[in-house]
Amino acid sequence: MTSNKQKQFKQCLINITPSLLNFCKSRIFNYSDAQDVCQQVVKILLEKSNEFDPNKNFDGWAMRICSFQIKKYLTNKKRNREDCWAGNNDLLDPHPCPLENIKIKEESTELKNQINFLKKNIHPQEKKVFIYLLNGKSKRQVSKLMGITSNNFNAIYFRLIRHCKKLIKNKN
Repeated sequence: MTSNKQKQFKQCLINITPSLLNFCKSRIFNYSDAQDVCQQVVKILLEKSNEFDPNKNFDGWAMRICSFQIKKYLTNKKRNREDCWAGNNDLLDPHPCPLENIKIKEESTELKNQINFLKKNIHPQEKKVFIYLLNGKSKRQVSKLMGITSNNFNAIYFRLIRHCKKLIKNKN
């Protein structure tokens, strides 16, 4: 690249960097991750500076690369995410909730029996949600502790409620 082309390229890159960051933030809702992706895009743009044709639209070229990097980031994030229903459920929760630490505030023997019955008969992932909620954690705290999204938590939570109602109905 000639010196004039390099200056023009750097100026275009400086001008578009805020737009790239805003585009990343609009697709990736974690600010620090969006910054990381934007830095990666700038690095790629600098590496591919020789491939850029000055007669083409720089903004479109940069945004296309940015779009691909965002898709790559989101795909990798989705692939690396733990699936809450597959494999060994003990490995899923970075903060396991041991059953012996459960504190039931109510003194009712019948309630304790119902809770123990439910703990024995529900899915391990539902059991973790159940135990955390019994110990006074909020839904948001539980989803954060288990490392799952609020949508995944809600699916597990409503499945837990439906399953518990069915178990109690069948027991009685």
